[in-house]
Amino acid sequence: MLEVEFEHRYKEIYGLREALITGKSELDQTIIAEFDERATQMKDEDYDKLEVTPCDVKGIQNIPLGVNDFWIKAMLNHSVGAMITEKDRPILGYLSNIELDLHKEGFGYDLIFTFLPNNYFKGTEIRKSMNMKENGICDSSISTKIEWKDACNPTIKKQKKKKGGKKVNVETKTDSFFNLFENVDPADEKWNVENDKDAGEDENSGGENV
Repeated sequence: MLEVEFEHRYKEIYGLREALITGKSELDQTIIAEFDERATQMKDEDYDKLEVTPCDVKGIQNIPLGVNDFWIKAMLNHSVGAMITEKDRPILGYLSNIELDLHKEGFGYDLIFTFLPNNYFKGTEIRKSMNMKENGICDSSISTKIEWKDACNPTIKKQKKKKGGKKVNVETKTDSFFNLFENVDPADEKWNVENDKDAGEDENSGGENV
């Protein structure tokens, strides 16, 4: 498949990008010099009036070299940014690379999210596999199970609900970018039942957030 062949060629370029973003390699000094020269040429009387956004220290702590917060900024400026909640942002601050791996058969692909070691979940790689026999039609998707550390899972929230005349704390699903990594199998009856149940709970939700 021609698309797969060219994707392998792109990977070399993506590898260079990843090395620059994470600080594994330094930017060519000639490029920096050219940028500085252009900046000098563009400088005018309004230059000093520009407001500069303060540097986010937390981002530098995550990636001290390279380009901090590159991926979360890219995602927020993409349509997928609508899925990102405030609870997701600090976790995505540790995202260091996103790769695409096209399947050799069919039209499916894998998305590989690589994170720096962090205090939110165990491991550093989350893979989402999209299985597609026909172009544009997802048959199923399988993702790496995320092992969240205590009180770090952004996809659930605690609510107080009445059970047997008493109020108890229960965990319910909530909006999060990381819901993207749920396994999806329309042919699985159990999956359909669970999702119908979740949809019903969302519609009838009257619990108090904890």
